Amino acid sequence: MQINIYNKVMLLIGIACATSCADYEKSIAPPYTLNEIIYVDRLETNDYELTLKDSGNWTVYTGTDTKNINWKDSQILSEEQKIIQVKNNTPNNRLIFCSS
Repeated sequence: MQINIYNKVMLLIGIACATSCADYEKSIAPPYTLNEIIYVDRLETNDYELTLKDSGNWTVYTGTDTKNINWKDSQILSEEQKIIQVKNNTPNNRLIFCSS
């Protein structure tokens, strides 16, 4: 009797492992729900794309955390350039953005 239960448990574990490693399609990003002025999307290349939603000019600074923002290097989002891409040199880490 115990062998029969053991076999069933092992079969269930095997099925769970086989289906958990299946190739699934990437889900669609949810719609923006807040009043964002700048959309930030992480691309499949781990770089970021910043898109200006409304009119205006924004200076965008990049950092690895709130204490390490590079205030000397900036990019401009404006009505003339509503989309910019920011290279992520550390793909295992997220970047944060600060704008003014």
